[in-house]
Amino acid sequence: YPIAFVCGWGAMYVLRTWARDRILIQSRLSEFDVHECICFLEADRPVVYRNIATLMKASRAVHRHASEDEALGAFNALVQSILPNAFDRALGQRYFQLKHYLFFGLCANGPATLDYTCAEIARDEVPRKVLGTFLFNYFVAASMGPLTIMSMEVLTSRFLHLQGWREAVYIFFVFLFGNITPLVLVLECVSALAEEVVDSNWALAAMLLIHAV
Repeated sequence: YPIAFVCGWGAMYVLRTWARDRILIQSRLSEFDVHECICFLEADRPVVYRNIATLMKASRAVHRHASEDEALGAFNALVQSILPNAFDRALGQRYFQLKHYLFFGLCANGPATLDYTCAEIARDEVPRKVLGTFLFNYFVAASMGPLTIMSMEVLTSRFLHLQGWREAVYIFFVFLFGNITPLVLVLECVSALAEEVVDSNWALAAMLLIHAV
């Protein structure tokens, strides 16, 4: 648990860094100025400007008799109005896709699922107890792991103005009460339900329903 706590705390710092980078990129796009761009060869800058102006005139974004400065200004406005939203849509609301969340959860808890299940089989436990153990550990791997990462993404993207010890305190309380505490409570409930699978058809049906949802 201490290792998981330290790793989770570190992951939240990484997620906050990504959130800040994302905001910074959108800010830079919304303030884009072609004159501030870096050319690999500075001598090519007039050629690049001329080509941009030609493109803007050909696309009728500016009048064909417009000056180069007018064309470049229109190009700046075009980038500022389109790219920030396009960038936001391209990234989506989350950093990862569902398959990535499942992959992280299965990598973190999948081996434990197999280990506990095989241990139950080796001890010649009754089939329903083995099934209960498998369902519980698979729930941890395929559901709680991904949900924990998703909640960390949401919580770490808040109050990005906090720095230094204030940020450390925020991360500590968010991780403890926003992730760890709910996770432990849910796992305790599901664990108790899994233990009842041996004797209760209702408990088995509830576990299967949880996985179906």
